[in-house]
Amino acid sequence: MRIMHQATAFLGLIIGFSCAAFGADDHTANERTHVMSWGKPANGLQAGIRCRIDQQKVRGDAVTTLDLVIRNVSEEVISIEYLEAQRYFGELTDTTVTGHPGYAGDGFPSTINIRPGGIREVGNVPIGRVLKKRPGVAYVYRVELPLGKYQVGCERVLVDGDTNDPPLLGTGYLDIEIVE
Repeated sequence: MRIMHQATAFLGLIIGFSCAAFGADDHTANERTHVMSWGKPANGLQAGIRCRIDQQKVRGDAVTTLDLVIRNVSEEVISIEYLEAQRYFGELTDTTVTGHPGYAGDGFPSTINIRPGGIREVGNVPIGRVLKKRPGVAYVYRVELPLGKYQVGCERVLVDGDTNDPPLLGTGYLDIEIVE
C-alpha cells in the first residue's frame, strides 16, 4: 500500500468483499443509525467496521452487511494506492471472526484521496446463518455462522499486492448475534 500525504490536494471461510465506488466522503452513517468499531490509527488513517444498529441481530435466513471503512485522522489530504479486494478470508476462533481481504485480478491499483476527517467505504462483509447446502452449490459469498454471539473484525482492510505484508489498518470488533 502506497500512502502519500499532500499538503494541498475461519476455518477457511471465504466471503464476498465488494468494493464501493469511490467518490465523495461517506457521511451517510451516524451514531443514531449505525454501530461502529475503529482500529488503531496508522500513517494518518484508521480502519473501522460498521453496521446498522437494527442489523446486529441476524434473524432466520437474513444476511447483514458489515461495511469496511477508512478515515483520515490527519490534518492533510491523504492519497492511497491499493489493490481492490475481491474476497474476505477469515477464521472463526471460539466466538471471534477475524480476517483480511484478498484480491483477484490483474493487479492494477486504484487510487483514492481522502480529505482530513473524511471517511470512505472500501468494501463490505455479508454475514448470515449456516444454511443447508443445495446440491451443486459449492460455496456462498458470506460468512456463515451457527446460532450464537460473535465479535467480527478485520485484521487488514487494504491490500497492496503482497499478501505477506504485516496486517495494516485493522478494524475494531463488532458484536453480532445470529438468532433463530
